[in-house]
Amino acid sequence: QLEKETNEILVELANYEKEDINLEERKKHAISKQKKVTMTIST
Repeated sequence: QLEKETNEILVELANYEKEDINLEERKKHAISKQKKVTMTIST
């Protein structure tokens, strides 16, 4: 039983990690998009 719960926790943590990576990617994407927009406005 304990082993099953431990595995579930590990799976959950792995999912969170994946979400974090996706979040970072989206953040980078948004920031670079924002920079492009800012440059477009300033020129």
